[in-house]
Amino acid sequence: RELADAAAVHARVQEGVTDQARLDEWAFEQLNRLRPGMLAEVKAYCTVHEALQKWERVPDSSASLCFVLRGAISLVHLLHQADQQEMLEPQVRGFSFREGKKLRRRYTPGHVVGKVDFFLAATGQVLDNELRTKVVVSSKLGDSAEVWVLPRTRWDGLPAALKAELTRMLCEQLADDAQHDKLQEH
Repeated sequence: RELADAAAVHARVQEGVTDQARLDEWAFEQLNRLRPGMLAEVKAYCTVHEALQKWERVPDSSASLCFVLRGAISLVHLLHQADQQEMLEPQVRGFSFREGKKLRRRYTPGHVVGKVDFFLAATGQVLDNELRTKVVVSSKLGDSAEVWVLPRTRWDGLPAALKAELTRMLCEQLADDAQHDKLQEH
């Protein structure tokens, strides 16, 4: 029943029932199969941004985990050759918006953004900054967003049990992202 309640709250947020709908922490936990109260523990290690404005870059999002609680977050690739004619050709994948930018993915409340860069940073396998996607607030679900940023530097200070629970959730989200990408190919 509680999971059904969380799913209903999540659906309302996704549909934008209210302009600034926020996913409650208990709903975030249930949707991601986290134990009750876990998000409060994680929050103590995060920088909380409660009112990031649309199109604003999420501060310190490079090699960080960004927990989305309100609004939407876009992963955007900056195109250096913003040739408008080339942007219209069919081989250019993804949705292009605003000159020189391409939307790679949009994340809504209940998701964690930045998982790939976060884990690659730990191994030193990070792509050149020019090739990385940028994390920006989307205008899709309102004019602002609430995002909690957990930097890589704070990860090592997390208790082992909390790290283990987060890692499980992040792996499940990565698998869901991969499944979503495959569906987008067809």
